[in-house]
Amino acid sequence: MEVYVVRHGESLAMADPASAGDMDSGLSPRGRWQARQIGARLSAVGIALVASSPLIRALETATLLTEAAAISAPVEVWPELREGIAGTLRGPGRSALLARFPGAVLPLELGEVGLDYGGESPGAIAERAARVWERLFARGGPSDHVAIVTHAGLGAALLRHALGSVRAPSGYALSPGSLTTLLVTPRVAPERPDDAPWAEALTLNDTAHLH
Repeated sequence: MEVYVVRHGESLAMADPASAGDMDSGLSPRGRWQARQIGARLSAVGIALVASSPLIRALETATLLTEAAAISAPVEVWPELREGIAGTLRGPGRSALLARFPGAVLPLELGEVGLDYGGESPGAIAERAARVWERLFARGGPSDHVAIVTHAGLGAALLRHALGSVRAPSGYALSPGSLTTLLVTPRVAPERPDDAPWAEALTLNDTAHLH
């Protein structure tokens, strides 16, 4: 399985001081361009699954890259892919998200009042990253190509889980709009010794498509 770990494009909160306090802002114009560039790069790959964080900046990135790559599969929203937020955030409810992203497949647990995010320990975020991999193993086949759109913190946790924790946390830093490609063998991954790598990084924090 090839897994493409995508960090969302530049958000309004990153680009505009007036939006700096918005924990769930959408993309800036540059961020939307970055998302389309990712899609153009993945257009020849044959993506079977696109899974996204439920936060707006990630879901907007996933939607735009899916359109740019002409991916027929809908974007699936996985709450496990959300960022580890300092504090708490009540996300949009089902109707609000579908109004903005009508093609998205939303989780059953998302109701009209939205889900609460944030307030997690580093250990809890690491456990959530492990659940993401378990879900991918259950969904994807050995020859599938899948894209997951997430955030800097959760993306680093995903990479530490798959590649081992020997790097410092900064060793898995992901830039906005970056693409990390992992070659994964799902059938052996659950049996790995603790902290032993079971994936190979073909690219890491790759931004060549943005230049």
